[in-house]
Amino acid sequence: MQKTFLLTGIFFSLFLSTNFLFAQCVSDNFESGTFGPPWNTGSGYTQTIVNTDPAQGIYSLRNSGVSAFYQGPNLIFTPFQPTEVSWWIKTDVTDGANGYFVLGNINIHSDNGILFSYCNSTSGLRFFNTTGYNHPISANTWYHVEVKNIDWTARNMDIYVDGNLILENWAFRSSTATYVDRLHLFNLGTANPQYDDIRIGSDCVGDLDGDEDGYTVAQGDCDDTNADLNPGTAPAQSSVTYHNQNSVTVYWNTVPGSTNYGVRYRLQGSNDTWTEATSLRAWRRLYSLAACTSYEVQFRNFKNGLWNCWSVNYYFTTPCAKTFGVGKNNNDLSAGMQVFPNPTSDLLNIVLDENMLDKAVSLTLRDQLGRDVWNRKIQNLETTSIELNVREYHFAAGVYTLSLQSENSVTTTQVVINK
Repeated sequence: MQKTFLLTGIFFSLFLSTNFLFAQCVSDNFESGTFGPPWNTGSGYTQTIVNTDPAQGIYSLRNSGVSAFYQGPNLIFTPFQPTEVSWWIKTDVTDGANGYFVLGNINIHSDNGILFSYCNSTSGLRFFNTTGYNHPISANTWYHVEVKNIDWTARNMDIYVDGNLILENWAFRSSTATYVDRLHLFNLGTANPQYDDIRIGSDCVGDLDGDEDGYTVAQGDCDDTNADLNPGTAPAQSSVTYHNQNSVTVYWNTVPGSTNYGVRYRLQGSNDTWTEATSLRAWRRLYSLAACTSYEVQFRNFKNGLWNCWSVNYYFTTPCAKTFGVGKNNNDLSAGMQVFPNPTSDLLNIVLDENMLDKAVSLTLRDQLGRDVWNRKIQNLETTSIELNVREYHFAAGVYTLSLQSENSVTTTQVVINK
């Protein structure tokens, strides 16, 4: 599961009197691990990105506090007409109104938007237009809400909870709204509801004509070989952080004036379909990669209402599957470890053999004079992956020796630190 706020899509015009393009997506699954712009924090709330019991991925958003209507965290985006909306919701309080999810436009304070949902005081997930419907829920349990077939002509929608259709042709609450451009989350009673994987729109990739470039046929292709849309001005890859054999974070340079970035990747030299995502920040963590595999990656930016061309190819190679050296006992593979990237100037990943789980180990990094510059003793190893933040410790550039000591073996390897 990937984590990050997404804004994709292109408009034929920003004037509200024109037809809206349906291929926009506004999404946040909170996998960046932080909460901030473009979200507005609201008043009277504490927003916490938590890593305990998420619905999807690693993180979810907890919104603690209480306020009046529309005073909580909110998100304002480019106006469009989505055909699908979905989110995960969990609350610790089922006897007070909280966990509001209200989608509308600039008139939301008066017309309450097109979609109005919250956890009510009678253990229900309530949907309201001119009447109300309660879907029974339990405290501290995740529920997946999917709103499909949003019909802007008939002004209705179908609502599913956990894959089951509960409301068919459910009318918009607003009788006048012709677009949406904001989402409000708030509580009328004290509670700590959590949200995860919020999606507004049906096309988070924005590929409208099947060529994976995010542009319609009428707009023309846009990639690193096309000269029509500002060639040579796309972001450039700046660095890669390797978390494990199956996950990396790619970084690129920022482009002034950009409000969003796109990244896509595939096996190097292949004609495979690109895997595409977006990020409001100049980095993106990629998951579910194959170990010991080379990938090609491209970047683009969203500026002044248009996506720029894709960049030229950049490359990274994931670490290989764990291959361990031997300790003092030549038959003892449990003493092994793998480090990557090596050389490094930022984050050093240390991967230990799974046979060492639940055992006591000690890791020591020594400089060329044999002085201990870092040490970690673990009485009961609970994970095989350990991270050493080289930048945080301000190590000098050079060659270091990393030793792993377990109950009956010692393994050493060299680590090169660059500046």
